[in-house]
Amino acid sequence: MRSLDASLNSHPLAMLRGIAELRGFVLATNNRAEAAAQLAAVLAEPQTTEATLAGCSPAANAAWATLRDSGGRMKLPAFTRSFGQFRPIGPGRLEREAVWRDPQSPAEELWYVGLIFAPSRTLEMDWWSMSTSRTSYCRPDGSRILP
Repeated sequence: MRSLDASLNSHPLAMLRGIAELRGFVLATNNRAEAAAQLAAVLAEPQTTEATLAGCSPAANAAWATLRDSGGRMKLPAFTRSFGQFRPIGPGRLEREAVWRDPQSPAEELWYVGLIFAPSRTLEMDWWSMSTSRTSYCRPDGSRILP
């Protein structure tokens, strides 16, 4: 099982900067491990999830609700059929083009604001842990945020 900090630490620094920017937070370091720890502390606050969802598009909120209503887990193909693909973007292009500012799907919107992680075979709504089958997850209190 992976922690939030470990999941954030697996991202390139450009991605961490993008999540921080969209959350209205400025990272105080250029060290990836330190940046992941700073960002994890911010993302762990329940009110930040509610505020972030309030700023997301209706389609991204629908994606979040679908993931929540499915018990927090969905196979990635089913999720992306309904809510769009995750574009394959390397760290260089990510930083150069700041693609987090223009997500191309509701799935990417949730990804770039740090509400879901590690798109692979399953999306999982468990912020604090991640199965070894490479799942993506979001805050467990999502069910309390959305009716």
